[in-house]
Amino acid sequence: MNNKFYAQAEAFVTVVRCNSISGAALELKTTKSNISQKLADLEAFLDVTLIKRTTRHMSLTPAGERAFQICERAVDETVNAALLIGALAKPENRPSGRVKVSGSNIYLTKCVLPEMGAFLDSYPDVETIFVGSDLRVDFSAEDIDMGFRIGPIATARNKVIPLKPLKRILCASPKLIDRYGVVKDPRDLMTMPCILREQEQPVWKLELLEERYEHYITEAIFRANTIELSLEGAIQGLGVTLISEVVAADAIAQGQLVQLLPDWGIAPIPVALVLRGTRMNRAQVQALRHYFVSRLA
Repeated sequence: MNNKFYAQAEAFVTVVRCNSISGAALELKTTKSNISQKLADLEAFLDVTLIKRTTRHMSLTPAGERAFQICERAVDETVNAALLIGALAKPENRPSGRVKVSGSNIYLTKCVLPEMGAFLDSYPDVETIFVGSDLRVDFSAEDIDMGFRIGPIATARNKVIPLKPLKRILCASPKLIDRYGVVKDPRDLMTMPCILREQEQPVWKLELLEERYEHYITEAIFRANTIELSLEGAIQGLGVTLISEVVAADAIAQGQLVQLLPDWGIAPIPVALVLRGTRMNRAQVQALRHYFVSRLA
């Protein structure tokens, strides 16, 4: 990858992640016109339109979606390689020190920790501390460097990097299905008990082609304040739950849960990596940030 193409790809990836040209310019410490020119040059080189832009909104074209996946991987791998090679060339510059990471227990367990082995092998001098909590953690009070946030994010003080969203599915235990019958249509949910988390909106929105259905939960027979409790409640047959696929995967594989209405689509849960503004330029934080993005974005 030559330097010119890399600069264009980096600008493109950063614009998509920041969802704005001005945000990308701030991130890359350059001007908005420079970012716009690099985007135009990349589109001219590829002979495709990558981003549809209006005064208020931007979105990826189908070609842009595919190009983003390729460019994102290339940019992140290049950054990781630069960090590793720099550490080999000058061991004294190898990232070291502590990085404290927060996130929900279930996301850290299912998605983050399985990816940590390669990072620790590459950066043996970086100490990682994980703080699991389903509540929003105060970065300053808990001395957090970065955190994984599930759901909509609104923050002006910290940098937010979107990651791959979590697919959601409806699940119930076999004994609940035996009791209430097989769910063949979303309207069948009206006769079944449902499980809600305290933070969850009492409406489940499903889509199948042009058909849309909203299931309003007027009374939940079981409520929980954590994903783990919602999962266990569903396994015990207390009700239907709307939960991320990665959380339910083991229970489904073991026959403890059954996915309901698999052909119907449900909006995924947004996931983001939030970086504490005053810590994001530390070498060990940058190394872990780029690693997480390369594995989880």
